[in-house]
Amino acid sequence: MALNWALTKVKDKDWVCFNDGEMKPKTETLIFITMTVGMGNITEKNYKEFYLRLYMYEKLFGTFYTTTLGPNPYTEEDIKAHIGLSTNANKMTRQQFVKGALMRLEQEIENGY
Repeated sequence: MALNWALTKVKDKDWVCFNDGEMKPKTETLIFITMTVGMGNITEKNYKEFYLRLYMYEKLFGTFYTTTLGPNPYTEEDIKAHIGLSTNANKMTRQQFVKGALMRLEQEIENGY
């Protein structure tokens, strides 16, 4: 399944998401992170949960790399600024997300990482 996304509802999207008409690396990476954290939308009601999952994931597995910035940790303000971002990423409950992260840790241990 292809990942579809929309930024039309992001407040100040021209400043938050783009630089001279090109998508900012943090925005581009954040679109794909929606699949990792199992949350397809960032809203006023869920942005803290989104950030919590992202923060946990980065603490366990390292900071996400952006295409041009290299490792660049996300802040809660980065996530809040992207309220309105939406994708068709599969949705996970918090329990499903944590279970998946634990399974990945187990796999890494088994594989000697």
